[in-house]
Amino acid sequence: IIDVSISVYDVLRAITSAELYDTKFAIVGFSNITDCAKLLCDLLIKDIDILPVTTVEKAREVLTSLKEKGYDLVVCDMISSTIARSIGLNSILVLSGRESILSALNKAKQLASSIYKIHTEKEIFQRIARKENTSLYVYDKNKALWYSHKGFDDFEELIEKFIKQYLSTFMKAKDKTIE
Repeated sequence: IIDVSISVYDVLRAITSAELYDTKFAIVGFSNITDCAKLLCDLLIKDIDILPVTTVEKAREVLTSLKEKGYDLVVCDMISSTIARSIGLNSILVLSGRESILSALNKAKQLASSIYKIHTEKEIFQRIARKENTSLYVYDKNKALWYSHKGFDDFEELIEKFIKQYLSTFMKAKDKTIE
């Protein structure tokens, strides 16, 4: 799963849109939005109420309070927007913009590249083990078997028993290769 995050630009676009209306507004949402909003308001010297929420219940409570105080508009995330509409508040949704989407796509490309590299390395291990008719056991740092190739049918049971008995000792050694 790749997160398409909210950037400062996304929050700035939503604030700029809200400022086009001649009405009092506040920013309500989870920390991914309110942290960006606080930074922007500090930098741009804007006096906008920013109200972070951590649960749906808290969002409903905050939005109801804003409505009672005479607010007509909120800049918010999807959860808060849904609640705002249900209680009669207008909302401007903070949407992920081009920069955020491109960043997420780049992360996805990097992840795919890493997965491809690992898959290729595993294929190389498998080819070498098959070609050499060598027993190969690879364990991860948690002592879980990551890969195995059994090359000596007559000795495999003995080799596996030996490895299980001494695996903890092997994991402590600097050079963790036994030939």
